[in-house]
Amino acid sequence: MNEQENVKAVERIYTAFGQGDIPTILNMLAEDIDWLFPGPADIPFAGRYRSREHVGSFLRQSGRP
Repeated sequence: MNEQENVKAVERIYTAFGQGDIPTILNMLAEDIDWLFPGPADIPFAGRYRSREHVGSFLRQSGRP
């Protein structure tokens, strides 16, 4: 991907995020995603997510889309 394609991909993810469109977000992530949301133990969704399915779980748990 060139720079302009990267920018468009990020814009699509942000648009999908704003619309609560989790499937679009997940389809744009690498299959072997390694997503880290740092935080203290009292934040139930803090942690590492290592697949699209787990990132989807994170998005739903965190109150995002």
